[in-house]
Amino acid sequence: MPKVVIAAGGTAGHVVPALAIAAALRDRGAEVEFAGGERAEAELVPAAGYPFHALSVAGLDRRNPVRAAGAALRAARATLTARSLLRDLGADAVLGGGGYVAGPVGLAARSRGLPLAITEADSHLGVTNRLLAPLAARVFLSFPIEGRGGEKYVVTGRPLPAEVGHADR
Repeated sequence: MPKVVIAAGGTAGHVVPALAIAAALRDRGAEVEFAGGERAEAELVPAAGYPFHALSVAGLDRRNPVRAAGAALRAARATLTARSLLRDLGADAVLGGGGYVAGPVGLAARSRGLPLAITEADSHLGVTNRLLAPLAARVFLSFPIEGRGGEKYVVTGRPLPAEVGHADR
């Protein structure tokens, strides 16, 4: 059974689609665990029944150079921690679901030679996904994005939890 580690976080906008993907992967026999920060994902993921591994990361404050430097340092440390985590978990692949936590985990995956895919729930690539896209084997898009085509970019629609997909309206 393949083991997939999903890294998504910061807001429910990143986490909820990642949980929908996790459910689909689990239904197909994959073992799924999450890596994330200490925001929405720290509550939503365990509540959905998935193992959660917290990393110390922070968003990049582009207006404050001191905070930006601190965030970059935390991202570097989180990448090293994620490398060890992926090894310890025996991960076979990583899915980046957006948010700044996906950056260190995606970099760790590629540095370990693991396949990386990313998913973008918005109509444009966020900062982290723009940085990871060149490293990813596949980029799953909710909407077509101009200039993002070819085999690598696949428009799948926005992942929704099963209970939302079965709503009457």
